[in-house]
Amino acid sequence: MDVSNCYLERTAPFVLGQLLSTPQPSELRHITSLRLDGNYFSNDGLANALSSIAEECERTVLFPVLEQLYLNNMNLDSSAVSGVLSFLFPIDRVAAQRFSVQLPAVPEVFQRPHTVSATPTPIFPAIKVLCLSDNPGLGTAGFTCVLQHLLTSHFSDHQLSVLDLSRCDLDKKCGKPLKQYVKEIDEAHAEGTFPVVTQNIVLMGNARFKVPNHSEGTTKIVI
Repeated sequence: MDVSNCYLERTAPFVLGQLLSTPQPSELRHITSLRLDGNYFSNDGLANALSSIAEECERTVLFPVLEQLYLNNMNLDSSAVSGVLSFLFPIDRVAAQRFSVQLPAVPEVFQRPHTVSATPTPIFPAIKVLCLSDNPGLGTAGFTCVLQHLLTSHFSDHQLSVLDLSRCDLDKKCGKPLKQYVKEIDEAHAEGTFPVVTQNIVLMGNARFKVPNHSEGTTKIVI
């Protein structure tokens, strides 16, 4: 499903959220890829769309086969990306506290709707590719927040084949949190937490970024 570069206005996410969260038409259940590139949504609109989908997902899995999500060039900042990740990979706060795992900050506007289930459902449980490229508003703060989300404890195993953060204005300060993620991801899983294991992190076009020295492990850095 491709609605990229459609110059959608600020109210569009509210309509889009209602469309994607309805049980009808059933054809939506067969979507394998969703592209929203180039549409500048406000945080309120994006949060509303994600909340609508999450609320319906507590009753039925809406997108069982969606593997690719493209949010390139959407003027996303660290707050918006943190909110998106909290819906993609719900955080197990009890386990995170038990294992002394650092919790990422999630803006109030992106708090998930109340659910009777003790285990929130990921809105796209089969996701393998997450593209966030061309969002220079992320910067160092956004990059650090992304890695905190991946490292914290979740309710189940998740694996991403590709996380694309190309051209997101990452600088040399991003090397330290990346090195920490690569070092700790395997350790976190061995300790009994459920981090998000990422096979490939793509960082092309970040001119000021320097890849830290790291031993070969689960994650490959592509620049």
